[in-house]
Amino acid sequence: MGIYAKVQFLPSEDSRFSSSNADDFIEKVEWSLGELSLSEKKKLRDYFENEFKDKEQNRVLTNWALIYWDK
Repeated sequence: MGIYAKVQFLPSEDSRFSSSNADDFIEKVEWSLGELSLSEKKKLRDYFENEFKDKEQNRVLTNWALIYWDK
């Protein structure tokens, strides 16, 4: 047949919510999920200040798989 499947793995940093401050983080989450209540924004701010910003320095890579065919 002469057509061969190929797979290539591409490491990529997942930076969808990468933020330097809580306001930027909340804005990115709100863009992704839609409008947030004041209570939800407060919870996100608390989460960012107490947990997220510390984990942000230890991000892991996401692996994408590129599948293509070669003749």
